[in-house]
Amino acid sequence: MEVRHASIATLFQGRPATIWPLQRRRIAASIDRASTGRFESLQAASLCRGLRLSRAPLAILAGDARALLGSVGLVGLALSWALQAPIESFTGWLLNSFRSYYRVGDRIAVGDVFGDVYSIDLLTTTVWEAGGELKAVQGAQPTGAIITFPNSEVLRANIINYTRDFPYVWDEITVGISNESDLQLALEVIGEVAESTVGREMAAPVATYASLLRDARLPLEISDKPQLYLSPTDAWMNVTVRYLVDARQRRRTASDLHKAIAARLAEPPCSSRIKPSYPRMEVAVPGRPFAESDENGSVT
Repeated sequence: MEVRHASIATLFQGRPATIWPLQRRRIAASIDRASTGRFESLQAASLCRGLRLSRAPLAILAGDARALLGSVGLVGLALSWALQAPIESFTGWLLNSFRSYYRVGDRIAVGDVFGDVYSIDLLTTTVWEAGGELKAVQGAQPTGAIITFPNSEVLRANIINYTRDFPYVWDEITVGISNESDLQLALEVIGEVAESTVGREMAAPVATYASLLRDARLPLEISDKPQLYLSPTDAWMNVTVRYLVDARQRRRTASDLHKAIAARLAEPPCSSRIKPSYPRMEVAVPGRPFAESDENGSVT
């Protein structure tokens, strides 16, 4: 560059000052453009060589990234499978926390579990078991056992809460009366006994229950007294007593009611006009009318 500029300066010597200044500037500008273009070409060539050299490392890194992503996906799949039960149980806990399906102290039935809620954790619920069918304790009373079940049962099973908003339930007992009995007298006597035993305790709970039904817009008629219903069987008549009782006092109340009815039916005049039900059998003898066994098993 220095030689070229020196040659141009020599070329300009001896020329008139008024002719060469413009040409001198044009020639210098063209030389600068040529130098700048050559420099840019050298930079582009260097960049291409750098890209070619870095292609192999980039390919290796890209392959490792795909393998890494695949490994992360497999690990995530394994974790989701292993944590499926805890996630479902945690989801059940969230649903119960927001919807209040049951709370500590409620008497509930979830699947085969029946009892009073003792504690609710993030993943499990613990219940004091109450008795029932196919259990050592047949009545709805505590058995002393503790049952823990996962909260995921909230998502799978029906939840029956006996005490959440209203701690009373409808219960029934059945009294068998023979067909020869005075059914009208039996209904009057059993109704009086039921009214004196459980009727007085039904008034306040029935009022609360009726209010809950009105708030829920359920037009149901609720009686504040025990109700009696008749249903025939093959050999006798069943009298069913329906009444409202505390959910945790069902067995005791039923026992008291049975005892009171039995004592009243054993008194006169009920003892002679109302007979309890008993197994009966008819025997057909050729040439004789049908014979029927009595309550002592003898054929008449």
